[in-house]
Amino acid sequence: MQGQLLDGHTVAIKRFVVDAAIFDFKSELQLVRLQHTNLIRLLGWCIHEKEKILVYEFMQKGSLDNIIFCKF
Repeated sequence: MQGQLLDGHTVAIKRFVVDAAIFDFKSELQLVRLQHTNLIRLLGWCIHEKEKILVYEFMQKGSLDNIIFCKF
């Protein structure tokens, strides 16, 4: 999902389904420690009751998942 911050920057938003394992969310948060030019940056995260959200920098060329699995 695509969103926009108050300052006008476009971001990519990943929402975890309510029943998603907390393990999946925490695993992605641990990836923040990795810094590489080929990885997008995690800009922020939020947990509110059962909703979990990750906010990433937005990449213009689409999702890596679509490129790898040819989902055009």
